[in-house]
Amino acid sequence: DYFYEMIMKYRKRFNVFHAYYEQLMNMGDVYTLLDNKETALECYESAFVHALHQKDSLFMGMLCHNQSLAYDAFGEFDMALKYAQRSLSFYSDTDDSFNSYINIGWLYYQKNQLDSAKYYLEEGLNTTNVGPRAIACAYLAELEKAEENYQLALSYNEQYAGLLDSLNQQNEVSDIERLAYK
Repeated sequence: DYFYEMIMKYRKRFNVFHAYYEQLMNMGDVYTLLDNKETALECYESAFVHALHQKDSLFMGMLCHNQSLAYDAFGEFDMALKYAQRSLSFYSDTDDSFNSYINIGWLYYQKNQLDSAKYYLEEGLNTTNVGPRAIACAYLAELEKAEENYQLALSYNEQYAGLLDSLNQQNEVSDIERLAYK
């Protein structure tokens, strides 16, 4: 395959391991989007082996998270859940884990295990990162609506809208800062 061949040439030329397994993960993401399950999973597994060799636990957590998303895209919720839970074992107490909590919550929601879904989605609210908090609120609103807790669903929807406004304001400020420094 062309992508794999190019990565191998890059690796031989520069011997940069992190860039190599990061590119393998990115290739896995692309193959997932192309619905090529076998090649996507090969890329992820190869990246994991290299990251394990380098003892890069943060990257292994991200990789397991991406594998979970891939299995979800392929409709394999049990495998998706396995990799999402595995990703948590690689994170320390950082904001990196909250995407995995939200992913696990969403997977439980899809499996109609609403109590477990709610637990993990509420854990996802504990981040200071606005993006994951917004996603957790959106999913919790949907969950509460499914349980016919309309007042709580509305509250989560309002929080979601507020967080989106905050993200938009942050993006506008970043755009203005970029223009000011040109």
